[in-house]
Amino acid sequence: MPDKEWNKLWLIDQKLRRLFPTQMWDNNETIVTITMYGGFEFFNTRAYHNYENWSEGYRITTGKRYGEFTVEAEDFDDAIRKLEEKMIQYKETKQ
Repeated sequence: MPDKEWNKLWLIDQKLRRLFPTQMWDNNETIVTITMYGGFEFFNTRAYHNYENWSEGYRITTGKRYGEFTVEAEDFDDAIRKLEEKMIQYKETKQ
């Protein structure tokens, strides 16, 4: 349950709260972890990336209750899109 009115939350916060609605979690249960990481030639999405390039991206991992899967993408919106797709697949297998 957010402390703010729903329309005052950032859109990404709204999206994550819809993907992982409030329920009776265990204390300190990991729901989802979002990590921004960087390094040498992690992503090669554009032609010029093939030339000794440093880059950063996002790794999103769900907690045990949500299948413990990981998605990665160079851009945050793409990582969230992949997360949504995997969550739909996961929920379909749970039904």
